[in-house]
Amino acid sequence: MLEFHYVKYSHLNLFNLNKTIELGTALNDSEIVSKAVNIKENKVEIGIYPYSDEIKERLIEKYNDMVMVVPSEIEVIESRTTPLNYMQGGLQIGSTATRSTGRVIVL
Repeated sequence: MLEFHYVKYSHLNLFNLNKTIELGTALNDSEIVSKAVNIKENKVEIGIYPYSDEIKERLIEKYNDMVMVVPSEIEVIESRTTPLNYMQGGLQIGSTATRSTGRVIVL
C-alpha cells in the first residue's frame, strides 16, 4: 500500500542542515557528538554530551524546529574505525590485522 505524508521540510533541506552542523562543536561545557537526519520525525537529530537543557534551547533557537536535541550517553569519537551509521551511509574501515575468525595474522 502506498502512503503519502506531508512534511514541513524536504529530505534535501534536512540533509543540507545536517551537513552544516559540525561534530565536536563546543557549546559551553557540552559538545555536539552526533547528528543524523531523522526521516520519521522530519528533523535533524543532534546528540550533545553532556546533556543540558540550556544548550538544547540554544540549538532549537538557532535552528528552529528543524532539529531535535537528544542526550548522548557516551562521547562519540569520529575516526575511520568508528561504527558506521547505516542510515547515513559511508565507508567503514575495520582492522586489517584480523579476519572473520578473530585471529591475528602474523606476517
